[in-house]
Parts: sequence; structure tokens; C-alpha cells
Amino acid sequence: MRPIITTQPGFQPPQSGWMPLPQGFEEVPTGLEYLTYLDTVMIHNIRDPIGDRNKKYKLKNSNGEQVLFAFQKLNGFITCDIHFINGQGIEVLTMKRETKYFLEGCYGWGSTIGCHPFECTIRIPSMGPPWIIRQRPQLKTTSYDVLDGDENAIFQIDGPCCCRLLGCKDMEFQIRKSNEMIGEITRKWTGFTAQVDHGLYSVTFSSGLDVISKALLLSAAIFIVGLGYCSFDYCLFFQDISEFPESQNRYR
Repeated sequence: MRPIITTQPGFQPPQSGWMPLPQGFEEVPTGLEYLTYLDTVMIHNIRDPIGDRNKKYKLKNSNGEQVLFAFQKLNGFITCDIHFINGQGIEVLTMKRETKYFLEGCYGWGSTIGCHPFECTIRIPSMGPPWIIRQRPQLKTTSYDVLDGDENAIFQIDGPCCCRLLGCKDMEFQIRKSNEMIGEITRKWTGFTAQVDHGLYSVTFSSGLDVISKALLLSAAIFIVGLGYCSFDYCLFFQDISEFPESQNRYR
């Protein structure tokens, strides 16, 4: 029987630039301890200066220290997995987006006229059924629900008018729980000439929020801004998982 591999092959422990791992949180899922005290996570969408369209992400705290690394793997035309890796090289979170219909989302209004909504699943090791992030049918705005394993809404995320998503400007998505605003997802427009850090966005929430909720909202930020309406090349950015160790060392 082959041993179970929990660390990505070829991974080297980070020497600098990573946030120190908080200690003493036995009830926190392994690898998510980094999120315990955070109220802001900056998401840097790394782009290769020679034009490589494969996306990779550095996730940092407000001090610029790296918290997680994420990369994508193509499983079909628009289907993909996003793997979140901590500083020890352990996968702590997996997001999966599957294609159900060719036309999905349609910039908000399409969800009311027959296009299938954007949807993804979130899995945390040893945490039971997956969570779901699903587009909520709206006529003009871009809205999402974060659902638990029984498809009960935990958070609501409401963005700007879908027409604004085509513009070159900052964008904000408000996060609510039971109609109370608890945070937001913000995308900062970096201009057409930005090639290395093309697309800088962040998610903010209360530092006292539980780490699983923080992980779900972090995933929602990448799903909505990185894969959804604010990303026009979302079906062209994938890479094979075998390339991960080399790519991670390159961008660390």
C-alpha cells in the first residue's frame, strides 16, 4: 500500500516572506491557522512577463507577508480545480468549478433568462460535505450565496451593476450575514499595462470571524473576481499540476 502524500512533491519550506504560523489552535483545520487573526487578505494574481496566461496567486496579509499560495489545474474547457497550499507545502483547501452548460453567468442578467449560474464547491480536508458558492439570479446586479453542505445560505455577496463589470475601474462586492454587512471584496484596477501583478484584489472581514468562514470568503473572492465577471481570460489560464513545484519556487 502506497503511503498517502500530503505535501506537494518538490516543495521547499519557505525561507522568508511568509507569515509565521500561529501556534496553539488545535480545533482549527490544519493549515488554516494563518487566517486566525487576519481581517484582510490581499490577493495578487501573478502573471508571467512573457505572456504566460496560466494563473497563480499569492495571498498576503496587510503587512505583505504571504499566507497561502494557490494555483489552477485544467480539467476541461472551463472546468478547473484551484489548490491552496500553505507554507509547509500542504494542500489546505480545494475549490472546484465544473461546467454544467456552455453559457454560464452571462454577466448577471443572463441568470434570469436561461443561462446557468456560476457555481463552485469548496472542500477542506476532513471537514465533511463541501460548501457551495452559487450565483443568485438577479436582473442587473451580480450576487452570490455561500451555502453550507445542506445548501443553506451562510453569506450573501452583492456586487455592482453588471454593466460596471465591463469597465476599467475599482469594484466592490459587499458581504452580508443575516442582512448585516460584515466585509467586502474589492478589486483594484491596475491598468492595461500591468503584466506581472495583473489584478490586485482583497477581501476584508472581522478578525473574530471563524477561520472556516474566512477560508470560504477568501475562496469566494478568487471565484468571483479571478474566475468570474472581472476576468475576461478565465478559460485560458490553466496549468498541469506537475508544474506546481517549479512554478511556486519561481514566484515565491
